[in-house]
Amino acid sequence: MTAVADVLTNICLSIYEKFSIPDDIEALMVIGDEAIGGVSPAIDQDSAVYNDFFTSINGQLFEDEAPEYAVCPYAVYSIPSARDSYTFSEEYTNAGVQLFIYSENMDTSEIKRIYRYAVDLFDECTLIITGSTLVWMKEQNLMTGLEQHITINGTKKVLVYNIDFEVLTSLK
Repeated sequence: MTAVADVLTNICLSIYEKFSIPDDIEALMVIGDEAIGGVSPAIDQDSAVYNDFFTSINGQLFEDEAPEYAVCPYAVYSIPSARDSYTFSEEYTNAGVQLFIYSENMDTSEIKRIYRYAVDLFDECTLIITGSTLVWMKEQNLMTGLEQHITINGTKKVLVYNIDFEVLTSLK
C-alpha cells in the first residue's frame, strides 16, 4: 500500500508542472548543468510561450492559499479530500482537487475566459504522476460567487470561481 500523502504530493507536483511548463517546451530545451544520472534540460525562459491559463493569471498559481496582497487575477488550488480504494488486484486513490480563480474585474468576461482556459488545460488532461498512473482528471462542478478581499488598493469585492475536479489514480 502507498500512503495517500505520497500520492497527493505527486498529484500537486503534476498539476503545477502541467500549469507551468511552456507549450513549446521542445523548442526551448537547452543543455543545462550536469545532474545526478545525466544531463538535465533547462528552459530558455525569455522566449517561452506558456499556456493560456498561465498567461491569463500572470503565472500566479498558489497551493492552499495566496500570499497576502496577491494581485488579481490569480488562482489557488488545494486537495481537500482523498481516499484509497482497492479491488482484488489494484489500488486506487481518488482525490478531490479544488481550483479557485480570483478576479477584481466585475465584468465577468475576464473570469469566464480564465475559467475556460483552466478547464481546457486540466479537464480530461494527461498528467505524469510519480508512482501512479492517472486514470482521469475530470471537472465535476463549478461554483461562483463574490468575496471580500484585502488588496493593495484596500478591501474590495472579488469574483471567485471554484472548479472541482476529480482525480483518480491507479497504483498498478
